[in-house]
Amino acid sequence: DVCSSDLFFANAARLARPAFAFFTVYSILVLVFGCLYTILDRYSGAPNFLVGGTLKTISFGEGLYLSIVTLSTVGFGDLIAQTAAARMLVGFEIFLGVLLLLFGVQAILTSGQK
Repeated sequence: DVCSSDLFFANAARLARPAFAFFTVYSILVLVFGCLYTILDRYSGAPNFLVGGTLKTISFGEGLYLSIVTLSTVGFGDLIAQTAAARMLVGFEIFLGVLLLLFGVQAILTSGQK
């Protein structure tokens, strides 16, 4: 006779690997795009982002924040890409974020059904 707590922990253990993979990929994408936003803004010669209504060069922390908000597809609108290069980079991150959510959640759910 298997008790419900044993089933719970067996299911949790089965979900741990795909969930860890999902959060690892998510974290790597946040860091990579946070770096790309900061590098683009620092070396392009002019600010690429509107922060609180003012065109300014973003810090690494603001680049990470923009990456998290963009990858999660929340998009608060307090940090806005102004140039074509920045908008293309943000658009690509949105595309990757949607793919990550679709396939990552699907992988987690599929592993839970086994």
